[in-house]
Amino acid sequence: MIETRFDDLVENNILCPDTLITKGWQYVDEFLSKQSCLNLLECFQEDLEKDRFSAAKVGKNLEKKLLESVRDSEIAWIENWSRHSDLENLKLGFDQLIRFFNENFFLSLKRFESQFAIYQPGGFYKKHLDQLKGGNRRQVTVIIYLNDCNQGGELVIYNKNDKNKVDKIISPKSGRMVIFFSSQIYHEVRPTHQTRLSLTSWFRDDLIVF
Repeated sequence: MIETRFDDLVENNILCPDTLITKGWQYVDEFLSKQSCLNLLECFQEDLEKDRFSAAKVGKNLEKKLLESVRDSEIAWIENWSRHSDLENLKLGFDQLIRFFNENFFLSLKRFESQFAIYQPGGFYKKHLDQLKGGNRRQVTVIIYLNDCNQGGELVIYNKNDKNKVDKIISPKSGRMVIFFSSQIYHEVRPTHQTRLSLTSWFRDDLIVF
């Protein structure tokens, strides 16, 4: 179960507070099994068939804009976590992750919001922070890849102390999880050469759901 997987990561020091403090980011391979990824892709496909995906925008709330020069992808927010057992297990795991960050980093995380994201060939997202000016409620970002991309679609992670210095280039790989502090880490998605599928979540310190 995903919930147990979080316990193993912490107990075996794979998900390491010291690394997150020093770098501001970390990634873990095989966080999800191949079968779990396939199961989540069934939910992904259901959302596609029911036209739940829409072009991703940038900005905050009513000020969000469709800027294809900055971001070219489609998203579907996850609202019903009970529609599949793997989604339910992931939710339980995320609840544990909230406790992990609150206990180790003295945060006051209260909830998370999640979306499926699809980057069609040619899709991209230019360098940005996940915290917007005047909107600092997102504290932690978690990305889980649901398929492999052999070329293109890499996540570029920039140094938390120098946003012009690349720390790591991470290729999408099924089951791989990337975690970083939303206010510290500039990042971008390089143009994709094939369809790129992921589940992205933001852990927040507010209780207001817009």
